[in-house]
Amino acid sequence: MSIRLVSVSTVFVLAIIFATPARAQVCALKHPTLTALDHESMVAAYTASFRGLKGRAPTWLSGSGADDGNYWIAVSDHYGEYSDGVCRAGWNAYMELKLGGSDSVSPALGDQPARFQPTAPGQTLGEPAPSHPLPIPPLHTIDFCAAQITMLQTAMTARLDQLVRHVDLVDQNVTAGRAENTTFFAAVTRHWKAIVGTVGTAAIGFIGGKKLG
Repeated sequence: MSIRLVSVSTVFVLAIIFATPARAQVCALKHPTLTALDHESMVAAYTASFRGLKGRAPTWLSGSGADDGNYWIAVSDHYGEYSDGVCRAGWNAYMELKLGGSDSVSPALGDQPARFQPTAPGQTLGEPAPSHPLPIPPLHTIDFCAAQITMLQTAMTARLDQLVRHVDLVDQNVTAGRAENTTFFAAVTRHWKAIVGTVGTAAIGFIGGKKLG
């Protein structure tokens, strides 16, 4: 039984070790830290993530996995090389996801802040960091934008009026063309009717003369 317990503990420790960045004495590429590396700041960052993920305070019991805050702080309070070859230090989204039990985590998340941040005034410990409202632009900027919009509306209205006039002109031309065609065909019809009438009269006269003769 004792041998089995030792084996399980060994496997757990090895899993935690391989899940976290390795300590690097010399880093070719260092990214800026997202948190201060002093013990107090690291405790606050770890505790905020733990509370946010677990809904309770950590026990800080050594060897207890996620509750072993001292271990998590010890592996993140210094620069260490991540799997992408970049050295990072401090608490971040990568460490928070590892704390939550995620196995496959992109090392790029080491450059992103943790979702749950330490307590701020009016904020419950472990809540996501509050978002700040967008600043309201100065009044002169708003007036300038309004003037630009008005100018754009005026230009669009003038262009629309031009298009309407153009369409009306095309319609008038089509209508005039139809009227011209109607007049032309009416004249041709009258002309041919006159020819047919003349030919018919001549034919009748000729036939009548033949009969009389």
